[in-house]
Amino acid sequence: MKIRDSFNLLNNTIEAARAGEAGKGFAVVADEIRTLSENTKQSAEQISSTIDDLLAKVGTAAANMQKSVDSATEQGELITETGEKFEVILEKVSELTKRAGKISDNVEECVEANLKVMDAISNLSATSEEVAASAQSSIEISRNCEDDMKATEDILHDILKISRSR
Repeated sequence: MKIRDSFNLLNNTIEAARAGEAGKGFAVVADEIRTLSENTKQSAEQISSTIDDLLAKVGTAAANMQKSVDSATEQGELITETGEKFEVILEKVSELTKRAGKISDNVEECVEANLKVMDAISNLSATSEEVAASAQSSIEISRNCEDDMKATEDILHDILKISRSR
């Protein structure tokens, strides 16, 4: 209740008291108005206090909502960044897979080449054994030829001796 209203109420109460018996009804009404005015003042103060509390809570809620929006924005950015990193990883894995395929192809070619070399070595080994056997045979034939040549030489020497002796 404002000071001016309180002052007017006090004046009305004084006037009612001066009026005596006739002002008693007016005094009761003035008392009720004063009580109603005080109750209204208290209710207004409570409403004002409740509004202040609500404003504080709305401010807190708004700040929390802003934090949530900021957090969601940051999470969205992190998700986008993570997605970009996964794309790079996928590219690298694809490249690695291609390289592994090329390495596998090269290894297969090396295995085939090694098999050919092994076959060639095996053939060479067989050929070497044949050559060695032929060489051994040639050596035996050469020895036999040498023996035959000595025998022929001996016979020729004998013939020469016989022809000189006559």
